[in-house]
Order: sequence, then structure tokens, then C-alpha cells
Amino acid sequence: MAWQGFTSKTGEYDKCVELEGWDLLGRKVKAPNAVKYDHVYVLPLLSIRMSKGTGVVTSVPSDAPMDYAALRDAQSDAQFRKKYYLEDHMVADFHPVPIIAIEAKDFSSTQAAVDLVEKEQIKSAESVKKLETIKNTVYKLGFNFGKLIVGPEQYRNKPVESVKEHIKKDMIDRGLAAVYWEPEGLVKSRTGVECVVAPTDQYFLTYGESKWQAQVMRHVQDVLNTYNPKTHAEFVARVAWLREWACSREFGLGTKLPMDTKFVIESLSDSTIYMAFYTG
Repeated sequence: MAWQGFTSKTGEYDKCVELEGWDLLGRKVKAPNAVKYDHVYVLPLLSIRMSKGTGVVTSVPSDAPMDYAALRDAQSDAQFRKKYYLEDHMVADFHPVPIIAIEAKDFSSTQAAVDLVEKEQIKSAESVKKLETIKNTVYKLGFNFGKLIVGPEQYRNKPVESVKEHIKKDMIDRGLAAVYWEPEGLVKSRTGVECVVAPTDQYFLTYGESKWQAQVMRHVQDVLNTYNPKTHAEFVARVAWLREWACSREFGLGTKLPMDTKFVIESLSDSTIYMAFYTG
């Protein structure tokens, strides 16, 4: 984050305090946009990768299978609570709150994670691979077939895919969230140094532009025949995921960018633009 404008000097930061996860367990906190509980408590989630972001995530047990399984473990297992210094009242009175109503061809639910975890008879949060599979299913269903059933009136009963970016902007404008970037996985340079994301002079193809993305999504869902359900699901997931794609670089072979000739268009983007021009 020090490389993305969050500190006064790029690449530098002042350490105020050093904390471990244990220091936060059981702390009372207020969750942004919560509609039922005035406060919640910090609970352990054993699947969190401490190398990703802060190592702290917002729990949404109604629509995040791992979150639901972890909450259920904490509520049902006294030894688990003892191990992580949790008192009974920190978990006993908290239950999943319906947020998204999903109406798909073969599935309907207002608590998709809860229903699918119970249907698949997942016993605990230690079933990481099974929960990951369910998570992918829930997220795709929620994004493509879900409607928001809580929150501000202007967003209620609207498709998740159409209100997601608006809610994100609202939270940023209210100081409840901030945008930062990180690699999907560990990235190292040729010298073995771990890399971070830093804003540089760059041009992007805006695949995430709402009208463009919605048009492509409708084509993928209603017209495109991939002859394989898994392949079709991958197409849907990629269209939903893709936002801005870096399309230029300052050296190497390639077509010069017309509006800024110090850049060349990277080869994959060049092929995409070429096909768009000749099929438009």
C-alpha cells in the first residue's frame, strides 16, 4: 500500500504497532453496512492466507461457505472456543443474515452458502477443498442470478451485478473502504525479489466497462455454446472477473500506441484490438 499512494512518501511507511492475529481475536468491531448486528467479534478463520492483504476479511456467512463453516465450528465446539480465547457470547447469538436472493434454473436460496454447506454435509471448516468448490458455485450464482434484498432502497431488489460497483463507490466515498491492488499469487522478479503492485504510466483496455461487460455476459450466457458446462462456467467467471487489462509497455517489438508513441501495444492486446476492428 505504501507504493499506491497511501503514505506520504512512496515506498515508505512508519510502523505504529506490531500485532499478531491472537491480539485481535475476540475484539468487538463494527462491520460496514451491517443491517442486523450493531457489532460483531473478531473470530479465527483457519483458511486465511496471511500473505494476502492484511490477513483480515469481512465475514459473510450467508454467502461465503468458509465463513459459515467457521462460525458453525465456533458455536458448536467448546474446545475450539477455548483454544482461541473466545467467550460464548461472542458467537452464540450471531446467525447468518439473508443478503442475496438467488433464483437460478436449478437453485433458489436467500442463504446460498448455508444451504449448500448443509446439502453437501460439510462437517467443519477443515474441509477446505470442498468448501472452495462450493464457494465458486455460490459466487457465480450470486453474481449472475442474485438480487440484493437488504440495504439502501435504491439498491434493494436489484441484480447484484448491476449494484456491486455502485455500493463499492458509496463505501469509498463514505470512507468505509479504500481500493488497493495486489497480485493474485506470489510474484518474484528474475533476481528473486518479491514484487508488489505500484501505479506506473500505463494504458488499459477497460473490459470491465458496465455496458460492454453486460453485453458480453448476455452473449456468453444466452448464445455461446461451449459444449461443456465447465468451460461455460469458466467463460462466465472470466467475464465477471475481468476489469482493466494493461495493454502497453515502453520497450520491445509492437505497434506504437497512436496517442502516446513512447508506448507499444503488448502482443495479446494487439491481437484483441485487431480482431475487434475487423469484426466491428
